[in-house]
Amino acid sequence: MFPHVGRPGTLEQITTALEAVIKFLAPFKDQRKWQDIKLFSDWVRGSTSGKPAQVTIDGLGRVELRGEARSGTGASTTVGHLPLGMRPPVNMTFPASAFNGARVFCSLDIQTNGRIVLIVPALAANVEVYLDGIRFDTRES
Repeated sequence: MFPHVGRPGTLEQITTALEAVIKFLAPFKDQRKWQDIKLFSDWVRGSTSGKPAQVTIDGLGRVELRGEARSGTGASTTVGHLPLGMRPPVNMTFPASAFNGARVFCSLDIQTNGRIVLIVPALAANVEVYLDGIRFDTRES
């Protein structure tokens, strides 16, 4: 896999070893493509930064969410759905924050069926939830 360098050697040996490492890591280079999360019912793009709710997956099966979503006038706690291949192997709960005139701490459940469910003490209309920083692995551990 990697060339054996042995004792500290010539610049040529070190260069050869580094080139092999770079070649090995090339497929893992961050070439992720972000896609919009399919929002549920009356949930829409967030208004604070205007960043859409998005999801991506890397070559190792790690999923990352970003952006924000805002509830409409309804009281649905299902924010949206993740596409196939970007879902956790078990239901997972993540700390998150939301805003409805004041910042509140909440949780987001991400389920094996792809549903993203907001858990807050009391859901009111026009709650904005922030998805930045939510990461998980799609592989079972």
